[in-house]
Amino acid sequence: MIKELRSCAKTHLGNKRQVNEDSFWTPENASPGVNHYPPSQEAVTRWGRLFLVADGMGGHGAGDIASRIAAETIPRVYYDSANPETEIQWRLEHAIKRAHEEISRNSVEGTPTEKMGTTVAAAVIKEGQLHVSWVGDSRVYLLRGNTLQQLTEDHAVLWDLVKAAQRKRAEWQRLHYHKSRSRLNNSLTRRRTQVVPSFKGPIPLLQGDRILLCSDGLSSEVFHEDIEKIAHQSKPAKAVVEQLLKEALKPKTWPKPEENKTIRSGGGEDNITVVVVDADRVAKGSGLEKPVLAVAVGAIVLSLLMIGIGLFFFSPLGKKEGGRETAIAGVSTGSPGTPVIGEVKVGDSLVTHTPAISPSAGASSSGGLPSVTPP
Repeated sequence: MIKELRSCAKTHLGNKRQVNEDSFWTPENASPGVNHYPPSQEAVTRWGRLFLVADGMGGHGAGDIASRIAAETIPRVYYDSANPETEIQWRLEHAIKRAHEEISRNSVEGTPTEKMGTTVAAAVIKEGQLHVSWVGDSRVYLLRGNTLQQLTEDHAVLWDLVKAAQRKRAEWQRLHYHKSRSRLNNSLTRRRTQVVPSFKGPIPLLQGDRILLCSDGLSSEVFHEDIEKIAHQSKPAKAVVEQLLKEALKPKTWPKPEENKTIRSGGGEDNITVVVVDADRVAKGSGLEKPVLAVAVGAIVLSLLMIGIGLFFFSPLGKKEGGRETAIAGVSTGSPGTPVIGEVKVGDSLVTHTPAISPSAGASSSGGLPSVTPP
């Protein structure tokens, strides 16, 4: 059983934006400007721990409002004791739909908020199981061992191409400045009369699993294998978050095939938000491994001592030689990665896909006003 979850969350303006349109929420804290609505212990016990990232779009005075509304509304509705939903999936989807309603209600025609919208990626952990729901291209990953798996699928026009290039660095880089790179086909915006979130779960977690949520300010700047390499290092969640942000902010060179040239970027072209959640992971350098090691060594020594005393008093050798010799028995302490609930392939979990939506109704999450048309 997962006994403890440790998390760290940070957001960064990036190197080119003037306003941070990202928001995040965790049971412990929320990004600046977001009302926290801390849930009661009873609510957390009943409905699990919720983590989310929202990436706003629509420019100054709009995207930041939309993401903040999502980060305030979803936790409040999800943990609401008056919420009649009893299944985590439906409860989480209901909260996301309510956020969509709130964003639509606060969008005023003829003002900057008219075109505001946001993505959202949410994860709930309850009784050692992970439930994920999302709209847009913010992501949720699961790191198990040294393998990073993306649990979400971007609701984006180029998703099929991006997915095919996830392990092919050159192809992935060539998509960076594609004219449709930031166009979404699903988001929380007034331009959509109805939003159907995607869902995946429940996914049984193992001890040592690491869950990563992020906006596309990370996933569009840092190659999948580089995220995997940083995330799997035996470091505390805080150190991983900081290293991922640093990697996203590094200068880079991107090809632009349409213009047959390469572009030198200062990095951090978008706002960046990262949330890391560890399930019973004891990282090197965290300060936790020493007490754990001391307890383990103490237990082993005590066990050996007890075995030696037993052999001394009850073995023929002990009786004949006055107890001058003892036998030493091997002690097995088990191995890391012990299943918490049972090993179930992530691919075996339930996936509810979002119905196809016309790309022409997409919106941009990477800057400027979104290119959207009413559905």
